[in-house]
Amino acid sequence: MTADAIKKRPSRRNRTKIEATTEDDIRRQMIEDRENPDEELSEGDIISPSYIRKRLGMSPRESANTLGVRLRRYGIGSRTG
Repeated sequence: MTADAIKKRPSRRNRTKIEATTEDDIRRQMIEDRENPDEELSEGDIISPSYIRKRLGMSPRESANTLGVRLRRYGIGSRTG
């Protein structure tokens, strides 16, 4: 899937509902789903952005452009400030 194809797909998210969701709502939903809202996330619970990007077959630049963020590279000779 290309970055253009992703951008053309209509969102299925209800932004109004998401923005109205409170921390108490999230906690209640976690308990209903038999999750412990007080448990810390483990490393295995987090999906890396690079994993998602690679699964979609996107380059780092395509991914950054799709998300509307700047692509920054750090390495030998790069400036960090």
